[in-house]
Amino acid sequence: MDGRKLKSINQYWNKQKAYYQGIADKQGQKKTHRLYALARKRNNRTQDYLRKVARYIINYCIEHHIGTIVCGYNGDFKRSIDLGRITNQQFTQISFGNLRETLEGLCERYGMRYIEQEESYTSQASCLDLDDIPVYNPEQP
Repeated sequence: MDGRKLKSINQYWNKQKAYYQGIADKQGQKKTHRLYALARKRNNRTQDYLRKVARYIINYCIEHHIGTIVCGYNGDFKRSIDLGRITNQQFTQISFGNLRETLEGLCERYGMRYIEQEESYTSQASCLDLDDIPVYNPEQP
């Protein structure tokens, strides 16, 4: 799937939010009805796009008789990243959690298996060497 549409939605929202927030600051307000409407529009558009992506993935799996979806997940992959101001703004606002939840629900509906693989240390394992994938456990020293 092409993520440029989602990136464009976020870019437009950030641009408009900065403009309207500047006006609100001059008026001594923190939030305005226009900012709420802009946020609602952005959230609806991103949610629609992510649902369409999930539906595309499920339809592809059904068409090709794939019964298991494995989704990699790293809980801290967006926390304290430093990719530059613009890249951080584009990347951290995309809700990948909603995509995973939608995929999980659709898998349940169509009788497919959904597996979420924790992958914070997958770069330390080599599939060519048949290494076991290590699992991050914060309670281990």
